[in-house]
Amino acid sequence: MGTAVPLAAAAASLTNFAAGYTSNATVTQVSDAARLMAGIEPRMPGFLAALLSSLGLWLNWPLSWLSNWIVYGAIVAGLARLMGGNVVLQTLFAATSFTAVPLLLTGLAPLPFIGPLALVASLVWAIALYYLAVRQVTQLDAARTLLCMFLPIVIAAALPTLLTLAVAMLAFMA
Repeated sequence: MGTAVPLAAAAASLTNFAAGYTSNATVTQVSDAARLMAGIEPRMPGFLAALLSSLGLWLNWPLSWLSNWIVYGAIVAGLARLMGGNVVLQTLFAATSFTAVPLLLTGLAPLPFIGPLALVASLVWAIALYYLAVRQVTQLDAARTLLCMFLPIVIAAALPTLLTLAVAMLAFMA
C-alpha cells in the first residue's frame, strides 16, 4: 500500500478510539486526519518507505524487550521483597542485565540447523544466568527464587483466561 506501518497502526487505533467518542469533535478530527495521512502516498519510492518502516520496527524490537525486562524485574524485586529478600532494585537490574549477553545468540536463529540450537541454548543460558543473579542479589533460597522468577509469568499467562471466564460469567448472568 505504500503506507508506513506505524502511521497505519496509529490511524487504526485512533479510528477504534474515536468509535466510542463520536460526539467529541476533536477526537473525530484527529482520527480523520490520521486516516487521511495513512492513505497519502509517500514522496519517496515505495521500497524506501518500506525499508524505513521495517528499520523502525527493527529498532523498536530491543526497546520493547527492554521495557518488558524493566517491568518484569520490578515485579520480581517486589515478590522477592515480599518473600523476605533484601533487594535493591538498582542492584537487581545491574546483576540481571548480564542476562542479555547470551540472548545475542538469538541473532543466529535464521540459520538452518544451528539457528534453532542457538536459540534454545541462549534461552536456557539466559534463564540460568537470571536465576543465579536473582539468587545472589536477594539471598533467597532456591525455591523462593524460582517462585519469584516464574510467578509473574504464570500470572501473565493465566490472566487472559481468568478475564475471559469473568466476562463469560457476567454475560451468562445478564
